[in-house]
Amino acid sequence: MDDRSGLPEGEWSLRQILEHLIVVERYYTLDARHALARFHAGEPHGELPDDELQVERPGASLDQLVRDLDQVREEALTALVDVTDAELRAPSRWERIDIDVRFLLLRFAHHEREHTDQIHKWRASRGTHQTEAERLLGLCWKQSATLEGHLIGAPDDALDRDPGDGKWPIRRILKHISGSETYFKRMIFNAVA
Repeated sequence: MDDRSGLPEGEWSLRQILEHLIVVERYYTLDARHALARFHAGEPHGELPDDELQVERPGASLDQLVRDLDQVREEALTALVDVTDAELRAPSRWERIDIDVRFLLLRFAHHEREHTDQIHKWRASRGTHQTEAERLLGLCWKQSATLEGHLIGAPDDALDRDPGDGKWPIRRILKHISGSETYFKRMIFNAVA
């Protein structure tokens, strides 16, 4: 995770990329929360409160860094899921440019895309291309994230709401997906055993 050999000058190791993503996602959440608090107080954005955001984990495993990134995202969701359309216009600053909270939320995804490209370059420089099984599992993970993204902000009472036209309610869909994944895992394990 720390090897940069074969990379162009200035390119980051995998560890540096993941540590950076963790720091920046924490920063965007901190900034958005600060902007919202000042907005509700009727005050300008001002300076962000002091917070030690730097993350360096030289001994952390890839699994630990991914868990840390997941935790930072969960904290962002918890803090920002109820932001209203009016609150999206709360003023903020980014790189000495006046922006709003909406821009910060859009930066979450754009920033990750930038560094996903870095990870692709890092893998290519190592000659560690994904196996077909890893690539297929990655596609499954992406689809799972898409599903979760569609569920953000859905109220609990929506789980059993009848959508009509014979369509399944959300709870039944989620139960079906879970059951299918259990079935397919068992089939795969039996096939390779």
